[in-house]
Amino acid sequence: MPFDFVRRRVSVVVEEERQRFFIAKGAPEEILKVCSYSEIEGLVSDLSEGTRTKIEKKYQDLSAEGLRVLGVAFKKLREEKAVYSINDECDMTFLGFVAFLDPPKETAKQALQMLSKVGLNLRFHRR
Repeated sequence: MPFDFVRRRVSVVVEEERQRFFIAKGAPEEILKVCSYSEIEGLVSDLSEGTRTKIEKKYQDLSAEGLRVLGVAFKKLREEKAVYSINDECDMTFLGFVAFLDPPKETAKQALQMLSKVGLNLRFHRR
């Protein structure tokens, strides 16, 4: 399922050792919406409100450090289908985050200077 700005995630089906997996990555809050389980240290359990709160806090902490953060989830597929859809994005297992530095483009400074020249001043603040 390709990325779109409503779901804010992308999903793929992969096969490893004759087992199919449905894997999604995207905005952590959107990934959490399709998760019913979490995997911690190899153990899969129901996604409790306490665990959900810890995941959201970790996401906020990583974002506050200036990192770009994606959530990752998966599920083992029980049946093989010719076509998968966004309806398959449910009852997934939250696996974790991919966090990386996404620095501004080299042209950002020039763009901000041009905006300032036309009277638009932008102020940025951390969350």
